[in-house]
Amino acid sequence: MHRGMRVATPFAALTITVSLALCGAAAATASTHPRRAQPTAMAGAGITAGRPAVPWRQVGPGWALVTDTTGTPFATHPKPGVTTLYLVDPAGGKYVMYRWRHVPAYGGVSLLSWSGDGTRAMLEVATSPASSAQQLDQLTLATGKLTRLRLPGAVVPIGYTRPDGLAVLAYRIRKSLAEIQLVRYSLSGALEKVVFTQRTNSSNGGGYFNTSQRFSPYSPDGTTIALTVDTGKAKSPEQTLLIGNAGGLIRRYTSAGSCYFERWWTARELLTSDCSGKRLFLTPISGARPKPLTPAKLPSYRYVQGAWSVAGHIYVQETGPACGTGFLTVLRNGHLAGVNVPKLNAGAVVVTASTSRLLIVAQHCMGSSGLLWFDPHTSAETRVLAQNQGQGVVGWASYYQANGGG
Repeated sequence: MHRGMRVATPFAALTITVSLALCGAAAATASTHPRRAQPTAMAGAGITAGRPAVPWRQVGPGWALVTDTTGTPFATHPKPGVTTLYLVDPAGGKYVMYRWRHVPAYGGVSLLSWSGDGTRAMLEVATSPASSAQQLDQLTLATGKLTRLRLPGAVVPIGYTRPDGLAVLAYRIRKSLAEIQLVRYSLSGALEKVVFTQRTNSSNGGGYFNTSQRFSPYSPDGTTIALTVDTGKAKSPEQTLLIGNAGGLIRRYTSAGSCYFERWWTARELLTSDCSGKRLFLTPISGARPKPLTPAKLPSYRYVQGAWSVAGHIYVQETGPACGTGFLTVLRNGHLAGVNVPKLNAGAVVVTASTSRLLIVAQHCMGSSGLLWFDPHTSAETRVLAQNQGQGVVGWASYYQANGGG
């Protein structure tokens, strides 16, 4: 599938190691504001700083968590390496949050979610330097404390609940009953709620929930969840659903323009696409007809994957059929025009947006990927992470915002 979706299988779910260690409530609600005096200024363009330099009270829209590795998982002969989790600020500075010094080439560190209160990150981490099996961990950003999140082995984590991230949203496939369930677990591993149950085509496990790796499925206030369901049926298997966090289906969108949920655009509109991935729409949560955002015509080898509103313009993420073929376009007079990022020399993948700039991964699938801030109005670029001897940037999660931004 051409989309940047997290489509986990029962096999992948079984790689989550169940631990007896509980994640304490203190870690779940730990403040990001240590008692000592807080820094007031961001590190600035090109600067690498440590955790004590983070101006925690400024962390918000335009910030992102990014993982960078010296491992080479896509090489002919993959090699292990060091993986670092950075907090990136809108000025182009970065702060080291955690460093895994010995991780395998496969199954190293996967960044799943950033809690809405900005305090914690959810990650799948290799169980040992020699193992590709992963366990679900939580990192408290202000302290660097890493703890285990315990979920049953057949449960696939999606990310934190909203608004604060005090629970885990996940799903599980029940083959014997031919159904998939959207579920909510506490941070200590207790089942809190079966949020929604979807019947699938057969008892062979057909069907799954499609959720973007980059964006939370939750509305800004945390009361509703939007996602794509694939029932496994031959006719129109994919649909966008709106589900109440308290449980139950609110709305099933059957319009062709609401086939795939991309993310929340505003508190009242979803960014969606048609089933072919060729056109973006704004779908009102009221159930009103979706409004086209991008033109209908797109070359056969291109797909749309997202959009951002920056300084009064709509910028669209497009991609080709292969990894590393992403590029940036802008919507002008009903048409999409290419945007040149002068020093990119790679595929462009948008991470998030500030009021005037886009944070872009310069994606080299078989080489090293870097990270830069780009001002589409002036074409000015600020390098955040350069290419290294490994894969480079491999994961990211932006600070939550639903205003057409990141």
